[in-house]
Amino acid sequence: MEVSLGRSTTKTLAKVANHFAKKSPSGCFEIDENNRRGYLRNFPVEEVWGVGRATASFLKTLGVQTAGQFIEMDDDFLSPRTSITLFRTLWKLRGLASLDHETQESKKMILSSRSFSRSVTQRIDLREAAADDASQAAEKLRQQGSTCSAVEVSSR
Repeated sequence: MEVSLGRSTTKTLAKVANHFAKKSPSGCFEIDENNRRGYLRNFPVEEVWGVGRATASFLKTLGVQTAGQFIEMDDDFLSPRTSITLFRTLWKLRGLASLDHETQESKKMILSSRSFSRSVTQRIDLREAAADDASQAAEKLRQQGSTCSAVEVSSR
């Protein structure tokens, strides 16, 4: 069984290093600050871990074919055109660890809903159901230490 080991300063660069390790006689490969640009220069952008088909296609419309071209992109040019996820990949390819990559992103929305087994014809029943749902949503807010900026109630 063949084993390969890629090592670098970020997980994304380690995956690139692993690509080269598979072709190395020793099965080991390291990308460091001194050789990073050279190895990314011809590395296809679609082979970068975290760059899917749609993102690769988008980058190619901008003239970016390789990871080397990607890391040279101007952040200000890229910013209004892409997501924070792609920026994190870019930073990792530049050798910068993403900030708090282990922390979860904050929740954007809490949903509490229900379906009734029978038609609701009395407003009091609907009001009580909405109050229960609001109470459940408030409990979820408290559990995650969040605050609320808007509440939406709807019925069909």
